Amino acid sequence: MITLILEAHIDEARTAAAFEAAGLLPYLHAQPLGEPWPTLRSLIESGRRMVVFTESASVSLDWHHHAYAYAWDNDYANETPEDLDCAPNRGTGEESIFVLNHFLTAPVAMRSLAEQVNHDPFFTERVERCVAERGQAPNFVTVDFYEIGDLFSVVDALNGL
Repeated sequence: MITLILEAHIDEARTAAAFEAAGLLPYLHAQPLGEPWPTLRSLIESGRRMVVFTESASVSLDWHHHAYAYAWDNDYANETPEDLDCAPNRGTGEESIFVLNHFLTAPVAMRSLAEQVNHDPFFTERVERCVAERGQAPNFVTVDFYEIGDLFSVVDALNGL
């Protein structure tokens, strides 16, 4: 299963052309807004194992989903570890998908900033705090410099592994 969350820097026609040229159209899942998501097993069995979100609200293709109609995230412009919160930023906080932004940008991403927040116990405590505050576990955890710190063990624990 592959999920892409694209930034809003390319128009839909160019995105569609790229997916078509790559032969990916048969694999794209189209999720009707407001309908329950299928199980992972049913997506795999259907052969439609790719979900594409975009930050752009200008979408017309059924497989090209406006991310914040389906998901919500917390603030992504944090400069210090103390700035990291769990409050909804984009979306309302009521959507079924939660994207946890867990990175610092002061003013841009840097390895030294990732060193401050990508390690336990800080990372796990932050995830647990957001789950407690929001009543929802994150579906996606976004970080800068995934190779720094404890991302994989934190996500494994979130997934019960």
